[in-house]
Amino acid sequence: MLIVLLAAAAFLTLDIEITDAPGASSFPYTTTYNVWFPDGEAVTIGNARMMALSYDDELIFDVNGNRQKLVVGEEKQLGPYHASVRVFGIELLDTDFRMLMKYIGMAEGKANFHMAVQTSGQVPQFVIDRLLPRDIQAEPV
Repeated sequence: MLIVLLAAAAFLTLDIEITDAPGASSFPYTTTYNVWFPDGEAVTIGNARMMALSYDDELIFDVNGNRQKLVVGEEKQLGPYHASVRVFGIELLDTDFRMLMKYIGMAEGKANFHMAVQTSGQVPQFVIDRLLPRDIQAEPV
């Protein structure tokens, strides 16, 4: 019972903050994903609000009001950003990151991307799995 209460408290105190990166960073770690993102629905990761809007072979990807236009086959860089994850007020993860997104097109009502996430520090896969909302499907490639 105590473990269940601790897990619930940890979930309730989970705080993810995403901001612009403060300065120049190197990104020695890269993980590549095949991603499906809901079309026309706002999705929130931490304090970052994201939305993908598609029309024919074009897509507008919005992160906190910063919009990028992509066409099928085009690759764009988003970021760099800074992410920190806290539980019970204790910082568990602190890293700078950027995303290289290649728009593949629409698949079953979702925007499909190949996405390389480059980070300044290693981020365990189980942490990434916990951070992504259910609306976003991401499979490591």
